[in-house]
Amino acid sequence: MVITRSKRIHASGRLTLAVDQSQTDRKNIYCCSSDDTFGLWTCNERGSIDVDIRNTADRCHGVLAVFGEDVYLAQTTQDVITGVDQQVVVRYGLSSFLPSHAFLTFSLEVTALATNGIYLIAGSGDFMVKSGRLDTTSGQSSIERYEFEAAILNISISPSGEYFAVSTSDGNVHIRPIQKNQQTSTSKKPIAKFKACNEFSIAKIQCPRIQCVWDPQCKYLFIPGRGGIIVVDCLTWRQVGRRQVGPRQVGRVPKK
Repeated sequence: MVITRSKRIHASGRLTLAVDQSQTDRKNIYCCSSDDTFGLWTCNERGSIDVDIRNTADRCHGVLAVFGEDVYLAQTTQDVITGVDQQVVVRYGLSSFLPSHAFLTFSLEVTALATNGIYLIAGSGDFMVKSGRLDTTSGQSSIERYEFEAAILNISISPSGEYFAVSTSDGNVHIRPIQKNQQTSTSKKPIAKFKACNEFSIAKIQCPRIQCVWDPQCKYLFIPGRGGIIVVDCLTWRQVGRRQVGPRQVGRVPKK
């Protein structure tokens, strides 16, 4: 392992790192914070790290998602007519690095963002999650809205692209299908819900994010919770184990 000197490129605040979710780029790491700076870190052949620092058009919210050449950033923009601040999610191309139109808009700052190249899903402090399809041939995409009972912390899309997990500041993790069912509405309950920890405030930067991880084959979902890692079977959406963080393990993933 080679440890290089740190480089301060962001203002103090929440810092988020991301990798290319298309898995075509395995050399770069991307980062942003609560300022107007974007960083692209590249591991060169000598084993050292090069950083490409770029300025964004507006202030970022410290959340980003990357898929191929597309970088999705949450930013605060100002309406040119009314002068009112808008909380939006925009796309930057890595080559030109120019912002697109707003894909999603919110009333409060965006706190979570995820994409699999087909869908873009974001959530904010207004207890709202919005999802939009990116690959529409008509150029028009309907936005699905999901209401929650607490601020959104993290969003994770399943490898199959069928579901997404949302963690909220009331300590819960919700599982929802991405594609809309004609029989459902925004008020429908999630297909599964798990209690990870107690409720907490998101006012502090060091608050937990409850970042969920999917098994590559989409057989299990792993949820960081109080007292260990909660293991969920993605076929039944039931908890099948709990792994304690430390030398001793309580509960194991069942073999099938």
